[in-house]
Amino acid sequence: MTSRAPALRAAFAFFGAAVLAAAAIPVPVVMALEDQYGRPTELRVGVGRAVVAVVSPVRAAAEEISAWDEALAGLPGGVDVYRIADLKALPFFVPRGAVTKDLREKHGKTLLLLDWKGEVSAALGGPKRITAVLVFGPDGMELGRVEGAASLSGALKVKDLLARAR
Repeated sequence: MTSRAPALRAAFAFFGAAVLAAAAIPVPVVMALEDQYGRPTELRVGVGRAVVAVVSPVRAAAEEISAWDEALAGLPGGVDVYRIADLKALPFFVPRGAVTKDLREKHGKTLLLLDWKGEVSAALGGPKRITAVLVFGPDGMELGRVEGAASLSGALKVKDLLARAR
């Protein structure tokens, strides 16, 4: 009796590699979130334009996103910028209306997309505990990310990643 283990391992290696390769192929992603004013916004990744997504799951998300917004001023044209507050960790008993009212009053100039369930942040590959700036090429592939608080060096890295996307 012969063992089928080598053949099974070879088949798994071949098909497993094919599945992993297929998973790396970018597909256009279109998702929708509302901002703090209740207006829906479509997030479009992989539809022919470079994308910068500032994603923050932290308690001070609005402040961190606003700081990144200032640091990233002057991005080249043809780049879509999305500012996403991942609010999944917000306790269920905190009224959403109070949160949106507070965001309108304190951060009215920065349009924040509110991800109440954390689904969009997860789909984009956003981190769970730290603010990050994710950079995607026109084809939807992630070109890189900068994690942490806004900084000049971080903003320069984002701009460098965008320059490589062209």
